[in-house]
Amino acid sequence: MDPAQVALELVTRSTPSGEAPPRSLLEADYTEDAEQVNGLGMYSAGREAIISTVEKVVGAAKTVGIKNEVVSASLLADRVILAHVLSSAHVAAGPNAGDMQFRFTLVIVRDGDTWKIRSSSTTPVREIGKR
Repeated sequence: MDPAQVALELVTRSTPSGEAPPRSLLEADYTEDAEQVNGLGMYSAGREAIISTVEKVVGAAKTVGIKNEVVSASLLADRVILAHVLSSAHVAAGPNAGDMQFRFTLVIVRDGDTWKIRSSSTTPVREIGKR
């Protein structure tokens, strides 16, 4: 088990690319008690709240062209991974139109035979001097 590969697979599956991922995928990728702060600063507690937020935000934002790169991933305990993933996206329209980067900080836990996201925080990243 490679912590970086686990993190990359989870982020890639659960990050919208053109439209919201299917509900069944989000249900499989997040623990029931998961918490999330998305790139717009919206906090969601619980898998159902996260799914609802994803469905609303992705429907409005239509972020496409996401590319993910693991910055770091460490096995903190037998069943816990801490990971940081840099994600690039192109937003076609709206107040955030253009190319953007986000940094995901994830706490991933082993749930039976699968790895799931327990906590996710997404921070917009910009180069110094750029608006």
